[in-house]
Amino acid sequence: MGLTYTDVRQLLVMQREGASFTRVLTVGRLSLFLHRGEIVALRKEFGVDRALEGVTFGGYADPFLREALQIESLDSLDASSYEGATVVHDLNVPIDERLHEQYDVVIDGGSLEHVFNITTALANVMKLVRVGGQLLLVNPANNLCGHGFYQLSPELAFSVFRDEHGFELRRVALVEARFPNVEASAGRLVLDVRDPREVGRRVLRLSCRPGSLMVQARKTRHLADPFAVTPQQSDYVAHWQSGRPPLLDASRRPPWLARGAAYLVAVRELALASRYNRRVYARSR
Repeated sequence: MGLTYTDVRQLLVMQREGASFTRVLTVGRLSLFLHRGEIVALRKEFGVDRALEGVTFGGYADPFLREALQIESLDSLDASSYEGATVVHDLNVPIDERLHEQYDVVIDGGSLEHVFNITTALANVMKLVRVGGQLLLVNPANNLCGHGFYQLSPELAFSVFRDEHGFELRRVALVEARFPNVEASAGRLVLDVRDPREVGRRVLRLSCRPGSLMVQARKTRHLADPFAVTPQQSDYVAHWQSGRPPLLDASRRPPWLARGAAYLVAVRELALASRYNRRVYARSR
């Protein structure tokens, strides 16, 4: 679990845009992975020279976070106290109500994918944030099979962090690194992602690089059960509401035409899954 340059920069942008970091919780004790050039870039853009003094690659991020974000109270949550977590709790089970709405910002630098009951874990982190507070989640997306139980997709973010679940999205991005050990990558490709509901189809990404999903969301209201209304995948909802049959309904066309249609759809999806698909992806940092 750790923070890379892209994650740190996003936190500093959130602060610059007015987010409060008075009380912060990290999911797990987070390490800090900043390469030399990235430290220079952060100093130049945000003027966090003092916070970066003494920073070591892979060391705990707590001192940097406290100084750079002006945090008054910084807690960490883990299933075990072996790394000195201040809140010991297994995210597989619901959190105590006494922890609800206790934090201005909750940061997950790569823990949710390791929790088997991921919907319970998601609901937990959503409950921890106060109304008006924010979440920053960074978890595996593509080409990190075996890292944890799950690899997450933009569809999950766009379906979960909605008004009916008490949140609004501020940013969804795919961050692609050079190596499966993403912290070792000094250069990253960052792609902001559009909502599949706006695009009108599934948001796909085919890449040979390991990727992470970065999600920034703001809490608009507190719900005792954020998933009392179950999220549904957007393209299926669109089909159900329109009543149109699936594109590849073979019963409606001869076999040769069904095979041809399947091939054309497959070729088209290669283009749709490219980072050059400007209807879906916008290169950012």
